[in-house]
Amino acid sequence: MVSNLATSVGIETGFNSNFFAISVVFASIIMFDAQSVRRAVSEQAKILNFLIEEIFINHKISKNRLSELLGHTPIQVFAGAGVGILTALILKKLFF
Repeated sequence: MVSNLATSVGIETGFNSNFFAISVVFASIIMFDAQSVRRAVSEQAKILNFLIEEIFINHKISKNRLSELLGHTPIQVFAGAGVGILTALILKKLFF
């Protein structure tokens, strides 16, 4: 969605506009978060779930598991960016 937004802003305002630059920075932050920060949290959740299983086996302590599928791989992020760019270009051709 953010790559679609950046591409659409570039098409409408020009790829050398301030608005396009802002939307590219915004998209970069979102994609970085999706790929690295959430991925690191996902790995931590796996480790914590392992510790919960190992330490609290047969005890009456809550064993609520954490969600482990939070982040995206770099390939997923790049594929999503490509889909967003292509979608913006196709919609531009169809409706404008």
